[in-house]
Amino acid sequence: MTAENPADPPADIVMNQSMQRDRSAQNWLSRGMECAQTHDFQRAIALFTRLIHLAPDPTVAPTTIAYADHQDTVVKGYYHRGCALCRTQQYDLAIADFTQVIRLSDSLIAAAEKRVESYIHRGNAYRHIGCYELALDDLNAAVTSAGNSAQSYGCRGLLLVDMGAYDSAIADFDRAIARHPTFAQSYLWRGIAYVRSQQFESAIADLTRATEAVPHCAEAYNHRGVAYFHLDYFAESLADFNRAIGLNNRLAEAYNNRANLYQLLGEPAIALVDRDRAIALNPDLAELYFNRAATAITLNQPAAAASDYRATANLSLNDAAFCRQRASTRYRQGKFAAAIADYTSAIMIQPTAYAYRHRGLAHLAMGNLAIAEADFDQAIALSPNYKPTYGDRAFLRFKTQDNAGALEDVEQAISVQPEADVPAQRQLFATRCLTRFCLAAKDGDHIRLAITDFEQLVTLFIATQPNA
Repeated sequence: MTAENPADPPADIVMNQSMQRDRSAQNWLSRGMECAQTHDFQRAIALFTRLIHLAPDPTVAPTTIAYADHQDTVVKGYYHRGCALCRTQQYDLAIADFTQVIRLSDSLIAAAEKRVESYIHRGNAYRHIGCYELALDDLNAAVTSAGNSAQSYGCRGLLLVDMGAYDSAIADFDRAIARHPTFAQSYLWRGIAYVRSQQFESAIADLTRATEAVPHCAEAYNHRGVAYFHLDYFAESLADFNRAIGLNNRLAEAYNNRANLYQLLGEPAIALVDRDRAIALNPDLAELYFNRAATAITLNQPAAAASDYRATANLSLNDAAFCRQRASTRYRQGKFAAAIADYTSAIMIQPTAYAYRHRGLAHLAMGNLAIAEADFDQAIALSPNYKPTYGDRAFLRFKTQDNAGALEDVEQAISVQPEADVPAQRQLFATRCLTRFCLAAKDGDHIRLAITDFEQLVTLFIATQPNA
């Protein structure tokens, strides 16, 4: 028989202390999760931190079942604190917490259960701080470990969007949707990828699906508005920007996009109100100041424009977007040479179908037909589904007497032109009508088809008359 060490507390006191500690840990975990659910993330972080500091070292081998259960509670504390840290944009601290969970996943049940989700969250945190290679490693691990789950594919696809790998991103979203057809987030993300890759019709289809599944998703309306904008469907674009702002009046991007539309529509005073609001919400983005300066110049406010240009000295700038915006303004003002210079700058930074198409339109306006056609060709090569370019090239080919090519292009464009866009429809039917008359000498059927187009054209004109 061995003598009891007088320095040791009795066994029942040790057991009671352990039980009390376990109850406290569970209490803090539950309270922390409740705070996170109500978006009180700072309070949640404090509670999870108390839990973690209370606990024994989770790397030490458990000596009892109760001890092991308590270690599992601590692991959940690391995981949920990491999630809360992400929500408060403390990504470096979140990465440390998810790393702890992943490190313990080979020895503790709770850590193993959160292994895949920790790879996903850590990968997303790396994405937010621009560590794309580390993010890709984590999200690849999540795809493999999760058995190709929709969530892992979706998150990896979102990373690939940020990396500019749009085709690969869309392929991941396709896989996510195939595994979970009602996962609305995948339609939103794939829609954004389609917008970024200039596939605007496909973007509209996906973003419409997202708004149907989640009617309060301001981001979906905002991006669909951008897609409509690039297709020149301005009424639909404005409606979507209005809806996005109505759902989230702190979405600076939506105010900026709506201002771009108002500027293009010749409403600079209204655009300026949205410019001011966008800057108030996001005062650190240089692009917003450049855009407001362009609006101020339109309104003959040179001092305000100069002030905005000075404000951009130490701010980040999406140069390509700025060049495209200024080019659009100059084109609408009839300053075609200046617009061409800005579109060229945008293309040098970030070549897009939109920039090539609109530079082609500026060249067309100046009579540079061969250069304009080359730009339209390049726009179509970059984005074969960007249908408005076919209508532009059809008109150009008609002017250069390439009637067969014009007819082929106008057929491509007219097949997707919404009935609501009457001006665009009129131009397409007029081009096809004239092209068919020119082709009638070789094929008599074109006369009959041209007459049909002419009748359709007359109907469209009558429909838009005030007394119709």
